[in-house]
Amino acid sequence: MISCLNQDKGFSLVEVIVSMLLLVTVGGGLAGLYFTSVKAHEVHKERQQALLLAENELEQIRGNKSIITDLFPGHTVASRVGNSETHTLSGYERRIVLEFYVEPYALFAITVRVEMAKSHPLNVGTKMIVDYSD
Repeated sequence: MISCLNQDKGFSLVEVIVSMLLLVTVGGGLAGLYFTSVKAHEVHKERQQALLLAENELEQIRGNKSIITDLFPGHTVASRVGNSETHTLSGYERRIVLEFYVEPYALFAITVRVEMAKSHPLNVGTKMIVDYSD
């Protein structure tokens, strides 16, 4: 009858410590995963904004060819094949390279480079043919 009174009820101290260590380990891993995903989201958001800025700049150049013709006037285009013009603007850099010229057309390679705080710089480029006959 005495053995019936000494039955274990509850958990031992060792079991509680082991279960707490297990919870802390799993919780720490989940917290690390959460913070990594938050950082990745911030980098992605910044890259999206940089891409929009670069694409906007390229569209402005496509829509206004005088940006290029002012840099490479018609009478000097043939002598400037291989030359480039680089302009640093607020938050990004625009580089325009004259790749070749066959009268009256010129092919330009345009690259917009956007510097970002949380990841590597983003380069967006296009090619554009300009007609110098007008």
